[in-house]
Amino acid sequence: MSSAPDSALIPTIQAYWTSFIRSKDPNTYKLAASPRWETFGTVDLRRVLFPNDPKKVRMESVPADQRVRCAYLSGIAASIGQ
Repeated sequence: MSSAPDSALIPTIQAYWTSFIRSKDPNTYKLAASPRWETFGTVDLRRVLFPNDPKKVRMESVPADQRVRCAYLSGIAASIGQ
């Protein structure tokens, strides 16, 4: 296994991806200790947070300041060719 700071996350992320590929659901074959990967909704805006410690992987709400930045970029996307 790699010695990079985030290498401890490899099994966690790999299990989510493998689960998604096998069953089209990242939760079916995820690691038992990993949180359930919830759907990113348009109202609650929850996402998976992957800090450099697999024990701290969790679902979180997108912070308000980031929502503002995303709304701004979405608003100008066509004018900047995105």
